[in-house]
Amino acid sequence: MGASGSRSKIRELNPPESARSYSSIKDFRDHYSAAGHHDSRLGSRTGWTPARHELHGEPWVQIDAGEVVSLHGVVVQSWRGWQVHGVSVVRVETSRDGRAWARADDGRTWDTRRRWNGRNACRFAYGAVLCRHVRVVGVDYSDRGGDGTHRGHGPSMRCGLLVGPAPSPAAEHARSGAMAVHVHDLSGTSYRVHVDPTDSVDSLKLKLDHVSGLDWRRVRLFAEGERPIESGTMA
Repeated sequence: MGASGSRSKIRELNPPESARSYSSIKDFRDHYSAAGHHDSRLGSRTGWTPARHELHGEPWVQIDAGEVVSLHGVVVQSWRGWQVHGVSVVRVETSRDGRAWARADDGRTWDTRRRWNGRNACRFAYGAVLCRHVRVVGVDYSDRGGDGTHRGHGPSMRCGLLVGPAPSPAAEHARSGAMAVHVHDLSGTSYRVHVDPTDSVDSLKLKLDHVSGLDWRRVRLFAEGERPIESGTMA
């Protein structure tokens, strides 16, 4: 099946609020909502805003799909009706068990500045990821550094998942001979990347040089579900 046929089977999954958790929850009252309010579902009448102490960080919405799904990306909206404020750049992290997390799509970020009730479709460039738990992380936002009530609401957002058919082993193998590996840096951060088995260390570095914060002093590469395939000093 061609790429257009596969894309036509991708659908939005919008789990209920009971399947969502947050790095923090709004802890101040304003004319939009009371302290403690949150509803990050796509199409909800409001949205989610983090607590004041996270307005300088990278807060996140975590979604439990209820089962392992084939994740092709996420969909992000601003707080309902807002024209300016809200999340403007996101990163996606995935997990099967809710404990071990990896940055999706080689750690890339997506622009999500479409406002009002527009949908920002953040599709993975390197194919689907099998996972159950998904975090949409607010990397940047229109009022970064604001203080909540008086100067903005941080990475306020609503979000959902893009799910579809799982990639076949043949399709995975056909991606130019690429395979999925996990790269772990010294801080314990895990990155899921696609590399050719013949890639040298230098070419792998070039593929990942856009990933901010990656510590190349020492990393470990894991083929998915396998033991380490290479480790040691890469500087």
